[in-house]
Amino acid sequence: MAANKFSDRLHALRKTHLHLTLKAFAERVGTSQGYVHEMEAGRKRNPSEELVGKICAAFAVRREWLLDGEGEIFSGAKEESPAYGRPASKAGHDYQARYFALLEAMSAVDLIAMVSSILRDETKTLDARLQEANEINPIIKRKEAELASQLAELRRAEDAPAKVKEKEVAL
Repeated sequence: MAANKFSDRLHALRKTHLHLTLKAFAERVGTSQGYVHEMEAGRKRNPSEELVGKICAAFAVRREWLLDGEGEIFSGAKEESPAYGRPASKAGHDYQARYFALLEAMSAVDLIAMVSSILRDETKTLDARLQEANEINPIIKRKEAELASQLAELRRAEDAPAKVKEKEVAL
């Protein structure tokens, strides 16, 4: 794929090679969906070096290809993206190798940011589960108390005939 303009290459990368929506692509590189659309439409001609770096790191894309259309699209792979999204060619890909290629292409800062994001999400999930458990716990305690009370009443009812017999025998 040798698109002539940055905007064409960016669109081809997102749509054809990565099979990502504008929203998913924008989230992965930390920008807005509208800004990605403006770049693809050619209305934003000079993306910042920071954004180009984020795109290259997020999807293991070669900077030379993205900026100038030179060489291979992906670093370390000719026909497929090691990034998230569907494979660009035939089925049966080694997904693990693709993800390792992505991780190798990421900088330490990007890896730390990704891991931090995952940990934040997991923490939120665990906090929500803990809160749910704390809300359910008093209900369970009340039910346990009710059942213990009912069990005590049943035991007293079972013991009542035996006590009546003891009194009869004593008389």
